[in-house]
Amino acid sequence: MQVWRAALGELLGTAVLVFMFDTIVISTLETDVKMPNLILSILLAIIIAILLLAVDPVSGGHINPIVSFSAALIGLISMSRAIIYIIAQCRVSNVYDTVNCSIVKQKNSAQTTKNNQVEASHL
Repeated sequence: MQVWRAALGELLGTAVLVFMFDTIVISTLETDVKMPNLILSILLAIIIAILLLAVDPVSGGHINPIVSFSAALIGLISMSRAIIYIIAQCRVSNVYDTVNCSIVKQKNSAQTTKNNQVEASHL
């Protein structure tokens, strides 16, 4: 039961990380910010720190498949636990990236439709 609780912690931690990172990137790039790299770096550092504090007591705070794999290689966790963590982390990352890509595509298609309507009204 402890392994599944830890895997759920990794899944939720990775989900929040991917969702927040995608949201920060999209919102920063869609606004006219003078230094987007600085804002991205600061916000991502804050989010990672908060997530590590939240997930560390439950599962060790890996939140990244490479960290889980490295922990298994050096013997901090078992290989079976690492595989469970990695599957949870990769799966949730794929789902959230698909959701965010569909949101961006819908917004871009709506913006294109709006631009076409404005151009047609000027003719």
